[in-house]
Amino acid sequence: MNETRPRRTGILSRCALSAASCVLVLLVLELGYRLFGPVIKFVEPTPQIPDPELGYSLKPNAARQYQGFDEWVEVRISSQGLRDAEFGPKAQGELRVLVLGDSYAYGAEYNAPLLFPELLEQKLAQRLTGVKVSVLNAGVSSFGTFQEYGMLCRYGPAFQPDVVVLQFCPNDLENNMKHRPEGIRALYESVQGVDRLERTLGSIARVSHLARFIALKIRADMQRRTTERLNIENHRAGKGRGVDYPQQLCLEFVDKIRTRSQELQAELVVLIIPFSMPGGEMPQATDTYSFLSRHCEESRIPWMSLPDAAERSGRLWSQCIQFHLTRRGHEVVAEQLLPLVGRIFEAASSR
Repeated sequence: MNETRPRRTGILSRCALSAASCVLVLLVLELGYRLFGPVIKFVEPTPQIPDPELGYSLKPNAARQYQGFDEWVEVRISSQGLRDAEFGPKAQGELRVLVLGDSYAYGAEYNAPLLFPELLEQKLAQRLTGVKVSVLNAGVSSFGTFQEYGMLCRYGPAFQPDVVVLQFCPNDLENNMKHRPEGIRALYESVQGVDRLERTLGSIARVSHLARFIALKIRADMQRRTTERLNIENHRAGKGRGVDYPQQLCLEFVDKIRTRSQELQAELVVLIIPFSMPGGEMPQATDTYSFLSRHCEESRIPWMSLPDAAERSGRLWSQCIQFHLTRRGHEVVAEQLLPLVGRIFEAASSR
């Protein structure tokens, strides 16, 4: 009995010494990295969770704070999984707009009151005096048209919109190639891995520069492997279908969104936001989005494009978009959507 106790004490002592040595080594590495390593600002990842239907979606009740374009941004996700306030049953006489889109609608660079969905709500309330107006932002970064169709099916029946605004960006053509089960599974597993990494290293990375460096390297490697996997899937999805297949696929989902909107007794409006050109030049109506504007004209779907809107409002294109929408860009979109949506509401109320 007396011999067992010293042996046990010796084992505990060696374990404690090993643990202390590991902590000391980590502290030395952390100090060395802070002195000689590159400064890496910690950026909270977009609050996403794996979603078996869409690949990923916004994490309910999540909150993020970070430096945006020109202000400190606070992102809050509702319990319903949207970057907007909670919505309840539709009130008698209330008019509702559902905005579907990607990062241009989600607006990671600004606080919610500066984004075009909320600005549009304010302007509609001023135009339609005495009428309650609600605009719901269902935008999610990097979503394609097929995922936006999924968002309409998910939120449309409960929200009961009168108008659905579909925001399109040319990278939707590539994102839509992931609509097959294999592509959705790749997105799902990628976000699942990032979510696991965030739960493992997220808290430590907020204070430790070394952990931040490791987390960013792991995340970058995950993204690289996901990109390679999705590129293979994109090739398989489009193989033998012709160069116009991405455009045809996009129009298929636009028509599905229109049909679902009509089933919900809502009118569809299409908002086209093309990429900014090198040097900040205004893009021309090339095949990257003119195919959609032609389709809208032929199908009698109300639509607008940001280049046209900027020109009508007298704003320079470079003032409206710098990779993403600027503050003025959000204002221009809201200003130019106002007459389109307002006329639909006024026509409906006169019937």
